[in-house]
Amino acid sequence: MGISSWKLKSAESMAPVAELTIPKEKKNMASSYPVWTLVVEDSASFAPLFKNIQKMIQNFGVEVQIVQFDPAIVAKEIHGGLLIAFGERPSQFFSGEHTSVSELREILFETSNRSEQEIPVIATYDLKEVYQNPVKKQQLWTDLIFARNVFLDTMV
Repeated sequence: MGISSWKLKSAESMAPVAELTIPKEKKNMASSYPVWTLVVEDSASFAPLFKNIQKMIQNFGVEVQIVQFDPAIVAKEIHGGLLIAFGERPSQFFSGEHTSVSELREILFETSNRSEQEIPVIATYDLKEVYQNPVKKQQLWTDLIFARNVFLDTMV
């Protein structure tokens, strides 16, 4: 028994590796992908962070719909099969509870989408809190995994 020596392969002898192409954005809501609705109060101030969050969620194989939080119209705008409420006001609105986001996290709530279909609601931190606190960034990731698991459990 022995260890064989390593030999460097020449570039010509190596077969080309096929590139994996992933669509950057899916433009229409009528695609075959499920849709998650993200309700935020302020995504413009934290655009780079929010864009990364969107990409992470899209890597779960879902479309992302972003809705700016406005209690008067937000319920009419929800297309998706799962809702993630970013921040205290959206989380309290959809949960019906008047408590902090840290207490609402990891609890499953329900609301109705535009089609009057019951969908799960996940509460998580506001983008500003996530941006300023690395611990809350980790907890956001936990919330996204929780949302993914809930969604997979509720798919028919």
